[in-house]
Amino acid sequence: MENKKNILPSIPTGTTSLIAIFIIICISIFSVLSFVHANNDYNLSVKTQDFIKSYNKADMITENIVCEMKLTNGETTEKLKNLVDESKGTITFENNTYLLTVPINDTMDLNTTLEFNSNGSLVEKSRVSHSKASESEGSQYLELFDVYGDYE
Repeated sequence: MENKKNILPSIPTGTTSLIAIFIIICISIFSVLSFVHANNDYNLSVKTQDFIKSYNKADMITENIVCEMKLTNGETTEKLKNLVDESKGTITFENNTYLLTVPINDTMDLNTTLEFNSNGSLVEKSRVSHSKASESEGSQYLELFDVYGDYE
């Protein structure tokens, strides 16, 4: 009887090495991408945390000033002046309406509108955060398409 051996086709050694190198490169690339993504998420969460802390602080200061204004019914007192000065905010009075502005950070303000109601007491109408970036010089957005005008 003849000895028949089952001979399996073999893969050359060089091909196996190339596949192993390719797998190692793929794993390295995915690990670097994962690290970069995790680092960006961390930086975003830190910025968000800082903004939330700043906003809550500005909201607390605004609430103190609004309470003082409601207690004095819009009259300017020494305590109210001190609260506004400490917060680096501003109060303006126009058309029977107070506009209180308290800075959140370098680029945003918290604007609160107070009006007198029919009873003569102050009522808060709105509290809105407002970005100063669009107003400052050099931060204008690039206008790519103007629907209403012609390009010069």
